Amino acid sequence: MHLTLVHKLMQAVKASGRNPIVINSSFPDVTHNVLSKIGLSPHMGIGNIHNVVQPIRNSIADLEGVPVQSVTVYLYLAHYVSHYIPRFGTAGGSPYIMKVVVDGRKRDDINHEEVFAALPKSRRRSGGLTGQILTASSAAAIVRAVATDSQELLHSPGIDGLPGGYAARIGENGAKIVLPEGVEMKDVIKTNEEGNRYDGIEEILDDGTVVNTDKEMAIMKNIVGYECKRMTIDESEERSNEIRAKFGDFAAKFK
Repeated sequence: MHLTLVHKLMQAVKASGRNPIVINSSFPDVTHNVLSKIGLSPHMGIGNIHNVVQPIRNSIADLEGVPVQSVTVYLYLAHYVSHYIPRFGTAGGSPYIMKVVVDGRKRDDINHEEVFAALPKSRRRSGGLTGQILTASSAAAIVRAVATDSQELLHSPGIDGLPGGYAARIGENGAKIVLPEGVEMKDVIKTNEEGNRYDGIEEILDDGTVVNTDKEMAIMKNIVGYECKRMTIDESEERSNEIRAKFGDFAAKFK
């Protein structure tokens, strides 16, 4: 349903004949990349990568014994990693890129495993409605940066239709990805595409067709009876209705 909603939104934006900055909250790490193939990607997203950056900064500040304002993090990762770190204290095997600056000095010696391990202990994200406050704060920060043209360094998923999340300067004209010394865009994109596989997405084809991984699709088929190796953009609504029905049937077994 994420893809269906964003697709319809962007079709309406295109039909309006205007070109506003579009900020999307519905699985932007992937939906933007899919829709970029047909020229309908929003400009940027909220949440996901943005949600995990602040607790990472706080964890580094605690370990280094410095104010959090002294810590700058440049993070690049897929949706899967942004959810896994705060819950389990690791990247879950998925690749990511993180560069840290403390008091204006690059710190390649920061132990990422130690930083991540502290999150579920002292900064574990709440679930349910309470947890949505975190995502709302991400939306507020990014919308404010656009409205005030602050050029603030923030993190956003799905910038300009790219997969995963990025550090970026945000202003009235959208988001400009920031890459620290030694980090190249091709490597970031490759990292985020590989990270998508941990979410069950093997690849996104040039026409926007989503190819799902065999392993994760086998699990879905075994548990809820849903199977879809490939999904085109036009099929997304039908497929979302199908999977909703499958999960409904599965849940009914336990009532």
